[in-house]
Amino acid sequence: SSAVGEPLTLARMSDGRILLNTMAGEPSIGVFDSTGAFMRRIGRRGGGPGEFVTIGRFRVTGKDTLRIFDISASRMTVLMSSFALVETRQVDVTRTGDLEMLADGRIVTAQIAGSGLPLHVIGKDGKMERSFGAENPKYRREDAHLLWRSIAPAGNDRVWAAPVTKYVLELWTFSGQKIRELERNVSWFKPQKQSRLNRDKPNAPPNPSLVDLRMDSAGKLWVIVHVADEKWTSGLGTVRGMYNQQVRGIADTNNYW
Repeated sequence: SSAVGEPLTLARMSDGRILLNTMAGEPSIGVFDSTGAFMRRIGRRGGGPGEFVTIGRFRVTGKDTLRIFDISASRMTVLMSSFALVETRQVDVTRTGDLEMLADGRIVTAQIAGSGLPLHVIGKDGKMERSFGAENPKYRREDAHLLWRSIAPAGNDRVWAAPVTKYVLELWTFSGQKIRELERNVSWFKPQKQSRLNRDKPNAPPNPSLVDLRMDSAGKLWVIVHVADEKWTSGLGTVRGMYNQQVRGIADTNNYW
């Protein structure tokens, strides 16, 4: 459906139901059955129970508990597998690029806090406990996008983290020690300062982006990368921009990446 757009978070429940959200349109989560047929939407705009301002990420945890993070209201809404409301409470999750729940109830996030430290541990009380993730932390507002990280938990006291603009994987302990770094030196992903569109070269192919990490049950770390398609220009077209103006943009994501 055109209402889906490009998913921000995608998850599967134990019975096969598929959940996804997008930052466009109403703050809600689409529910699909195991075949991909649309079933319903969860949530609506507002400040009450089961209502949201901006849904950033959501996560499905043990026994199909759904945890939804409203990054504009700094709230976590917890739903049962039937989507009945369990609780809504404040958490220090705001402008987050990635987020993972830990087995002990804490949260590890990748969000820009202005300190130059991109990774953060949030306690069971919803308060930020510590920040880490950089050996020489620096913050410049114009380069804030360089602090975005994709993350994948590696136990209860360490996390894999990867920036958007270069193919480097770092393993950090929550105490702030970097204990491993893996770098891929490949021709199709050179380090850069801009992800996706290259503002300095508008007619050049889009820059590659590292968009997600996942650790599977066998301990393998999966890396998802966007690279320009060989015929990336076929994905461009006229799209609706701000104030419903027609602008040139990505009309077909599958042809662009």
